[in-house]
This record gives sequence, structure tokens and C-alpha cells, in this order.
Amino acid sequence: MRYIIFLSTLTSIGIASFVLYAGIQHNPMGAFCKDENLDVCDFDYIYSVVIWLSWFIPFFVGQGIVIFLISLITKRST
Repeated sequence: MRYIIFLSTLTSIGIASFVLYAGIQHNPMGAFCKDENLDVCDFDYIYSVVIWLSWFIPFFVGQGIVIFLISLITKRST
């Protein structure tokens, strides 16, 4: 069971990190800057953590639900 939780955590970290990285790289409007001055971007770490968590939590919970349902189905079929 710990192995499954570890893999779910690792997968969710990877997905959330990739999405945040893609958002930062393709950010023409300066959404990750605290000020509206795009010449000197003061990176907003709190906003980026919120974005990261908004991807991590749903994927982690979703994987938990899918794994739980698969375990129920496999127990009933045996």
C-alpha cells in the first residue's frame, strides 16, 4: 500500500510540476509577476504554489479514487 501511495504522490508531483513549468514558460501576460512591470518581473511564489497545489491535489485524490475502485473490483472478481 505504501508503494501505491508513493507512486501516486510521485505521479501527481510530476504532473503538477510540468503544468506549472509550462505555465511559466508560456506566460506572455506576466501572470506570475507581482507587479505589472514586465521588464523587471518580481516572481510571485505564492501564486505559483497555489497553481501547483490546484493541479497536485485533484490528481492525487483522483488517483486514490481510481485505485480504490480497482481494488474493490478485483476483490469482488476473485
